[in-house]
Amino acid sequence: MKRLLGLILTVALLAGLAAGCARTPEDNSGTNTPETNNTETASWPRTYVDASGTEVVLEAKPQKIALLFFHHYEAVLALNAPLYAATDLEVYNGWESLKPYSEKTELIDLGGTREPNLEKLVEIEPDLIIAASGVHDAIFDSLRKIAPTVVVSRMDNSFGTWQGTLREYGKILGEEALAEERITDLEALITETRNTLIAHSDETVALIRPLEKEINYWMPDYLYNPEGGLGITGALSKPDSVSAGAVSSYEGFADADPDYIFFYEDALNENDETIRKGLEENTLWRSLSAVKLGHVYILDRSAFSGGPLAMELGVKTILNAMAPVGE
Repeated sequence: MKRLLGLILTVALLAGLAAGCARTPEDNSGTNTPETNNTETASWPRTYVDASGTEVVLEAKPQKIALLFFHHYEAVLALNAPLYAATDLEVYNGWESLKPYSEKTELIDLGGTREPNLEKLVEIEPDLIIAASGVHDAIFDSLRKIAPTVVVSRMDNSFGTWQGTLREYGKILGEEALAEERITDLEALITETRNTLIAHSDETVALIRPLEKEINYWMPDYLYNPEGGLGITGALSKPDSVSAGAVSSYEGFADADPDYIFFYEDALNENDETIRKGLEENTLWRSLSAVKLGHVYILDRSAFSGGPLAMELGVKTILNAMAPVGE
Protein backbone atom coordinates (compact mmCIF):
# COMPACT_ATOMS: atom_id res chain seq x y z
CA MET A 1 0.00 0.00 0.00
CA LYS A 2 2.84 2.43 0.89
CA ARG A 3 4.52 1.72 -2.48
CA LEU A 4 1.22 2.40 -4.27
CA LEU A 5 0.72 5.69 -2.41
CA GLY A 6 4.26 6.71 -3.26
CA LEU A 7 3.70 5.93 -6.95
CA ILE A 8 0.46 7.96 -6.99
CA LEU A 9 2.19 10.92 -5.36
CA THR A 10 5.08 10.77 -7.83
CA VAL A 11 2.74 10.69 -10.81
CA ALA A 12 0.74 13.59 -9.41
CA LEU A 13 3.90 15.56 -8.87
CA LEU A 14 5.11 15.04 -12.41
CA ALA A 15 1.70 15.90 -13.83
CA GLY A 16 1.51 19.07 -11.77
CA LEU A 17 4.99 20.12 -12.82
CA ALA A 18 4.28 19.48 -16.46
CA ALA A 19 1.08 21.49 -16.29
CA GLY A 20 2.90 24.31 -14.54
CA CYS A 21 5.55 24.44 -17.24
CA ALA A 22 2.90 24.48 -19.95
CA ARG A 23 0.92 27.34 -18.44
CA THR A 24 1.48 30.87 -19.72
CA PRO A 25 2.03 33.36 -16.88
CA GLU A 26 -1.09 35.40 -16.20
CA ASP A 27 -1.30 38.98 -17.37
CA ASN A 28 -0.93 41.17 -14.31
CA SER A 29 -1.31 44.47 -16.12
CA GLY A 30 -4.63 45.03 -14.37
CA THR A 31 -3.35 44.37 -10.86
CA ASN A 32 -4.27 47.20 -8.51
CA THR A 33 -1.25 48.13 -6.37
CA PRO A 34 -1.57 51.15 -4.04
CA GLU A 35 0.72 53.90 -5.23
CA THR A 36 3.05 56.04 -3.15
CA ASN A 37 5.50 58.74 -4.13
CA ASN A 38 8.50 56.47 -3.62
CA THR A 39 7.36 53.01 -4.78
CA GLU A 40 6.60 51.98 -8.33
CA THR A 41 4.13 49.33 -9.41
CA ALA A 42 5.57 45.83 -9.00
CA SER A 43 7.12 44.19 -12.04
CA TRP A 44 7.28 40.51 -12.93
CA PRO A 45 9.04 38.17 -13.11
CA ARG A 46 11.13 38.88 -10.01
CA THR A 47 13.81 37.06 -8.05
CA TYR A 48 13.71 36.87 -4.28
CA VAL A 49 16.60 35.54 -2.19
CA ASP A 50 14.91 33.75 0.69
CA ALA A 51 16.04 32.89 4.22
CA SER A 52 17.71 29.68 3.02
CA GLY A 53 19.88 31.67 0.60
CA THR A 54 17.99 30.32 -2.41
CA GLU A 55 17.15 32.56 -5.35
CA VAL A 56 13.48 31.97 -6.02
CA VAL A 57 12.17 33.14 -9.40
CA LEU A 58 8.51 34.17 -9.32
CA GLU A 59 7.23 34.39 -12.88
CA ALA A 60 4.01 36.21 -12.06
CA LYS A 61 2.15 37.72 -9.13
CA PRO A 62 1.01 34.80 -6.91
CA GLN A 63 -2.68 34.03 -7.13
CA LYS A 64 -2.87 30.82 -5.12
CA ILE A 65 -0.71 30.89 -1.99
CA ALA A 66 -0.14 28.03 0.45
CA LEU A 67 1.14 29.21 3.84
CA LEU A 68 2.84 26.62 6.05
CA PHE A 69 3.90 29.00 8.82
CA PHE A 70 0.93 30.24 10.86
CA HIS A 71 2.98 32.95 12.60
CA HIS A 72 2.87 34.93 9.35
CA TYR A 73 -0.87 34.78 8.70
CA GLU A 74 -1.13 38.46 9.51
CA ALA A 75 1.67 39.68 7.27
CA VAL A 76 0.22 37.84 4.27
CA LEU A 77 -3.37 38.92 4.89
CA ALA A 78 -2.44 42.52 5.74
CA LEU A 79 -1.16 42.80 2.16
CA ASN A 80 -4.42 41.45 0.73
CA ALA A 81 -2.63 38.43 -0.72
CA PRO A 82 -4.73 35.62 -2.24
CA LEU A 83 -4.22 33.05 0.52
CA TYR A 84 -5.65 29.74 -0.65
CA ALA A 85 -4.48 27.10 1.83
CA ALA A 86 -2.68 27.07 5.16
CA THR A 87 -1.69 25.09 8.22
CA ASP A 88 -3.17 25.52 11.71
CA LEU A 89 -6.60 26.67 10.59
CA GLU A 90 -7.78 26.80 14.21
CA VAL A 91 -5.69 29.97 14.47
CA TYR A 92 -7.11 31.42 11.26
CA ASN A 93 -10.67 30.68 12.35
CA GLY A 94 -10.23 31.47 16.05
CA TRP A 95 -8.15 34.64 16.38
CA GLU A 96 -10.04 37.93 16.59
CA SER A 97 -7.45 39.77 14.48
CA LEU A 98 -8.10 37.38 11.58
CA LYS A 99 -11.89 37.28 11.72
CA PRO A 100 -12.41 39.92 8.99
CA TYR A 101 -10.62 37.48 6.66
CA SER A 102 -11.84 34.10 7.93
CA GLU A 103 -15.46 35.25 7.79
CA LYS A 104 -15.08 35.99 4.08
CA THR A 105 -12.64 33.34 2.87
CA GLU A 106 -12.48 29.65 3.72
CA LEU A 107 -9.02 28.16 3.39
CA ILE A 108 -7.98 24.61 2.49
CA ASP A 109 -6.62 22.74 5.52
CA LEU A 110 -2.98 21.67 5.19
CA GLY A 111 -2.70 20.16 8.66
CA GLY A 112 -0.22 21.34 11.28
CA THR A 113 2.76 23.64 10.77
CA ARG A 114 5.26 20.97 11.83
CA GLU A 115 3.82 18.27 9.55
CA PRO A 116 2.06 19.87 6.57
CA ASN A 117 0.06 17.63 4.26
CA LEU A 118 2.23 17.24 1.14
CA GLU A 119 -0.35 15.12 -0.68
CA LYS A 120 -2.90 17.91 -0.30
CA LEU A 121 -0.33 20.44 -1.56
CA VAL A 122 0.17 18.38 -4.71
CA GLU A 123 -3.59 18.16 -5.18
CA ILE A 124 -4.34 21.88 -4.92
CA GLU A 125 -1.45 23.02 -7.16
CA PRO A 126 -0.51 26.32 -5.48
CA ASP A 127 1.62 28.83 -7.39
CA LEU A 128 3.56 29.80 -4.25
CA ILE A 129 4.42 27.92 -1.06
CA ILE A 130 5.68 29.81 1.99
CA ALA A 131 7.73 27.67 4.38
CA ALA A 132 9.88 28.52 7.41
CA SER A 133 13.52 27.98 8.20
CA GLY A 134 14.10 25.84 11.25
CA VAL A 135 10.66 24.31 10.81
CA HIS A 136 10.47 22.80 7.31
CA ASP A 137 14.15 22.29 6.49
CA ALA A 138 13.74 18.53 5.98
CA ILE A 139 11.07 18.97 3.29
CA PHE A 140 12.40 21.96 1.32
CA ASP A 141 13.33 19.80 -1.67
CA SER A 142 9.90 18.13 -1.70
CA LEU A 143 8.13 21.48 -1.50
CA ARG A 144 10.14 22.95 -4.37
CA LYS A 145 9.11 20.04 -6.59
CA ILE A 146 5.48 20.99 -6.01
CA ALA A 147 5.65 24.76 -6.57
CA PRO A 148 7.97 27.76 -6.18
CA THR A 149 8.80 27.85 -2.48
CA VAL A 150 9.97 30.84 -0.46
CA VAL A 151 11.57 30.13 2.91
CA VAL A 152 10.96 32.86 5.49
CA SER A 153 12.39 33.53 8.92
CA ARG A 154 11.42 35.77 11.80
CA MET A 155 14.83 35.57 13.41
CA ASP A 156 17.13 37.52 11.07
CA ASN A 157 17.41 41.28 10.56
CA SER A 158 14.75 41.37 7.83
CA PHE A 159 12.05 39.46 9.70
CA GLY A 160 13.06 40.57 13.20
CA THR A 161 10.45 43.34 13.44
CA TRP A 162 6.86 43.65 12.31
CA GLN A 163 7.92 46.40 9.89
CA GLY A 164 10.70 44.23 8.45
CA THR A 165 8.36 41.28 8.05
CA LEU A 166 5.82 43.37 6.16
CA ARG A 167 8.52 44.77 3.88
CA GLU A 168 9.86 41.29 3.06
CA TYR A 169 6.40 40.05 2.18
CA GLY A 170 5.93 43.18 0.10
CA LYS A 171 8.95 42.09 -1.95
CA ILE A 172 7.67 38.52 -2.25
CA LEU A 173 4.11 39.45 -3.18
CA GLY A 174 4.77 42.55 -5.26
CA GLU A 175 3.08 44.76 -2.67
CA GLU A 176 5.93 47.03 -1.57
CA ALA A 177 3.72 50.14 -1.71
CA LEU A 178 0.94 48.56 0.33
CA ALA A 179 3.48 47.32 2.91
CA GLU A 180 4.76 50.87 3.39
CA GLU A 181 1.21 52.17 3.61
CA ARG A 182 0.36 49.62 6.29
CA ILE A 183 3.49 50.49 8.27
CA THR A 184 2.82 54.21 8.06
CA ASP A 185 -0.81 53.83 9.14
CA LEU A 186 -0.04 51.58 12.12
CA GLU A 187 2.86 53.72 13.31
CA ALA A 188 0.57 56.76 13.10
CA LEU A 189 -2.13 54.96 15.10
CA ILE A 190 0.38 54.03 17.79
CA THR A 191 1.74 57.58 17.99
CA GLU A 192 -1.72 59.13 18.15
CA THR A 193 -2.81 56.66 20.84
CA ARG A 194 0.38 57.23 22.86
CA ASN A 195 -0.29 60.96 22.83
CA THR A 196 -3.89 60.41 23.92
CA LEU A 197 -2.90 58.12 26.79
CA ILE A 198 -0.45 60.65 28.24
CA ALA A 199 -3.38 61.75 30.39
CA HIS A 200 -3.20 58.30 32.03
CA SER A 201 0.55 58.32 32.58
CA ASP A 202 0.17 58.10 36.36
CA GLU A 203 -1.97 54.95 36.11
CA THR A 204 -0.70 51.38 35.78
CA VAL A 205 -1.89 48.70 33.38
CA ALA A 206 -1.65 44.92 33.61
CA LEU A 207 -2.18 42.44 30.77
CA ILE A 208 -2.75 39.08 32.40
CA ARG A 209 -3.86 35.51 31.98
CA PRO A 210 -5.13 34.17 35.30
CA LEU A 211 -4.46 30.52 36.13
CA GLU A 212 -5.73 28.52 39.09
CA LYS A 213 -2.91 29.40 41.52
CA GLU A 214 -0.95 32.13 39.75
CA ILE A 215 -1.14 34.86 37.16
CA ASN A 216 0.76 35.06 33.89
CA TYR A 217 1.70 38.63 33.18
CA TRP A 218 2.37 39.83 29.63
CA MET A 219 4.23 42.91 28.44
CA PRO A 220 4.08 43.27 24.64
CA ASP A 221 6.71 45.76 23.56
CA TYR A 222 4.35 47.73 21.34
CA LEU A 223 2.24 48.58 24.39
CA TYR A 224 4.88 49.42 26.99
CA ASN A 225 7.69 50.84 24.84
CA PRO A 226 7.78 54.62 25.51
CA GLU A 227 9.05 55.44 22.01
CA GLY A 228 7.81 52.88 19.47
CA GLY A 229 4.82 51.78 21.55
CA LEU A 230 2.07 53.29 23.67
CA GLY A 231 4.33 53.98 26.62
CA ILE A 232 1.78 52.83 29.18
CA THR A 233 3.06 52.02 32.67
CA GLY A 234 3.12 48.35 33.64
CA ALA A 235 1.94 47.26 37.07
CA LEU A 236 4.87 44.84 37.44
CA SER A 237 8.52 45.09 36.44
CA LYS A 238 9.34 43.95 32.91
CA PRO A 239 10.26 40.25 32.68
CA ASP A 240 13.48 39.08 31.03
CA SER A 241 11.49 37.31 28.32
CA VAL A 242 8.59 39.35 27.00
CA SER A 243 7.25 36.47 24.91
CA ALA A 244 7.24 34.07 27.85
CA GLY A 245 5.68 36.57 30.24
CA ALA A 246 6.18 36.77 33.99
CA VAL A 247 4.46 34.78 36.71
CA SER A 248 2.98 36.35 39.81
CA SER A 249 1.11 35.02 42.81
CA TYR A 250 -2.32 36.45 43.47
CA GLU A 251 -0.85 38.08 46.58
CA GLY A 252 1.91 39.73 44.53
CA PHE A 253 -0.58 40.90 41.96
CA ALA A 254 -2.79 42.38 44.67
CA ASP A 255 0.23 44.31 45.98
CA ALA A 256 0.81 45.75 42.50
CA ASP A 257 -2.85 46.81 42.42
CA PRO A 258 -3.13 48.00 38.77
CA ASP A 259 -5.55 50.70 37.70
CA TYR A 260 -6.49 48.83 34.51
CA ILE A 261 -6.58 45.10 33.80
CA PHE A 262 -6.82 43.41 30.41
CA PHE A 263 -7.50 39.69 30.29
CA TYR A 264 -5.59 37.59 27.78
CA GLU A 265 -8.48 35.56 26.37
CA ASP A 266 -7.81 32.43 24.35
CA ALA A 267 -10.97 31.45 22.51
CA LEU A 268 -9.35 28.07 21.80
CA ASN A 269 -8.97 27.31 25.52
CA GLU A 270 -12.26 26.65 27.31
CA ASN A 271 -10.61 26.83 30.74
CA ASP A 272 -9.85 30.54 30.40
CA GLU A 273 -13.45 31.68 30.80
CA THR A 274 -14.08 29.27 33.68
CA ILE A 275 -11.03 30.51 35.62
CA ARG A 276 -11.89 34.13 34.92
CA LYS A 277 -15.42 33.74 36.24
CA GLY A 278 -14.05 31.99 39.32
CA LEU A 279 -12.22 35.17 40.27
CA GLU A 280 -15.52 36.66 41.35
CA GLU A 281 -15.22 34.53 44.50
CA ASN A 282 -11.59 35.54 45.13
CA THR A 283 -11.29 38.07 47.98
CA LEU A 284 -7.92 39.38 46.79
CA TRP A 285 -9.29 39.88 43.31
CA ARG A 286 -12.32 41.80 44.52
CA SER A 287 -10.05 44.09 46.51
CA LEU A 288 -8.19 45.37 43.41
CA SER A 289 -8.66 49.01 42.36
CA ALA A 290 -9.28 48.07 38.72
CA VAL A 291 -12.03 45.65 39.75
CA LYS A 292 -13.72 48.18 42.03
CA LEU A 293 -13.59 50.86 39.31
CA GLY A 294 -14.85 48.54 36.58
CA HIS A 295 -11.58 48.85 34.66
CA VAL A 296 -11.36 45.17 33.66
CA TYR A 297 -11.46 44.31 29.95
CA ILE A 298 -10.95 41.40 27.56
CA LEU A 299 -8.06 41.36 25.07
CA ASP A 300 -8.05 38.55 22.54
CA ARG A 301 -5.01 36.27 22.45
CA SER A 302 -4.22 37.35 18.90
CA ALA A 303 -3.34 40.83 20.20
CA PHE A 304 -0.22 39.29 21.75
CA SER A 305 1.13 37.70 18.56
CA GLY A 306 3.15 40.72 17.41
CA GLY A 307 1.67 40.86 13.90
CA PRO A 308 0.39 44.12 12.37
CA LEU A 309 -3.29 43.15 12.57
CA ALA A 310 -2.84 41.99 16.18
CA MET A 311 -1.11 45.22 17.13
CA GLU A 312 -3.89 47.27 15.59
CA LEU A 313 -6.46 45.23 17.54
CA GLY A 314 -4.52 45.63 20.80
CA VAL A 315 -3.97 49.36 20.40
CA LYS A 316 -7.61 50.07 19.55
CA THR A 317 -8.91 47.88 22.38
CA ILE A 318 -6.75 49.64 24.97
CA LEU A 319 -7.54 53.08 23.55
CA ASN A 320 -11.28 52.44 23.66
CA ALA A 321 -11.03 51.18 27.25
CA MET A 322 -8.77 53.87 28.70
CA ALA A 323 -9.80 56.86 26.62
CA PRO A 324 -13.25 56.27 25.14
CA VAL A 325 -14.70 58.83 22.77
CA GLY A 326 -16.14 61.74 24.71
CA GLU A 327 -13.86 61.29 27.70
